[in-house]
Amino acid sequence: MNILLIIIKMVIPGISLFFLTLLSGCAGKVVMDRGILSTTEKVAIISVVMPKIADVSREANKAVLQAAVNQAQERISKEMRGIPSWTIVDLQGTKATRALRSFGAVSEDDARAVYPVGEGPSLAKQTLERERARWKDSYLGAEQLPVVPRSAFVHDPGEGKPDYPVQPLMLEQAARLCQALGVDAVLIVQIGADVDHPRENTFMVKENRTDGTVRMAQTLTMVDRSGRIIADLGPAELDGRSAFRDMLPIYVGAGRDAVKPENIDLGDPKKKTVQAFRSLIEETSSDMTAQFRKDAGL
Repeated sequence: MNILLIIIKMVIPGISLFFLTLLSGCAGKVVMDRGILSTTEKVAIISVVMPKIADVSREANKAVLQAAVNQAQERISKEMRGIPSWTIVDLQGTKATRALRSFGAVSEDDARAVYPVGEGPSLAKQTLERERARWKDSYLGAEQLPVVPRSAFVHDPGEGKPDYPVQPLMLEQAARLCQALGVDAVLIVQIGADVDHPRENTFMVKENRTDGTVRMAQTLTMVDRSGRIIADLGPAELDGRSAFRDMLPIYVGAGRDAVKPENIDLGDPKKKTVQAFRSLIEETSSDMTAQFRKDAGL
């Protein structure tokens, strides 16, 4: 057991050695198991999510974001079908629907396999329930699919060190889901996106709307039938290299005072913002797939 595993074992005494190994193997930014990926045949895309970057109680905002995440699901399905050795499984029918609906809902017995000591099973179950609620509050998911962000499988260092990390539980759940769906691996996609106004002193105002910028990136994570992460492109980072669309009529109101989160309205009458989201999804989906195929050697 290496030094990282020893430290984690001291912090979380009840965690099993098998899942310690999984956690330590996923610490790097990019994971790509070319050997397993080259023999993978059946894959199910089980979640596509993006953050709620605008107030979704506004119907226009919800419509634009939901359309974008649905488009991303369709696009990644199409892109992945271009990998010669892969079959992207259609998740239709009662059996698949039931398996997806229950994904992540663990019992104390499920948790006991990972956290067997004392109140570990109960506390781990409660932790995962809180996380699942937080995911639903923070993200929109493609319709008919569960909301499962990358952090379900890969711990985000910025979130601190919980006593009972949810990742081992979710990896085990992913392994079970593979078996229930009859696939070799399951895949999730996370869209990174944000809205801002990049210029401090220049504001483009037209028809009582002030301009803003949308940035976007995408990433994917795959888990196989044994509960191992076999592919992970790292976080969907937004920086100066990210795809973006500028000078969009995003904020309701004129000038500096309008640039507030509560003033974001993605449903501008001329549909410029809708078109920007569509083109960003196309661009970032293609970029992510190209990067994945290059790193995976597929």
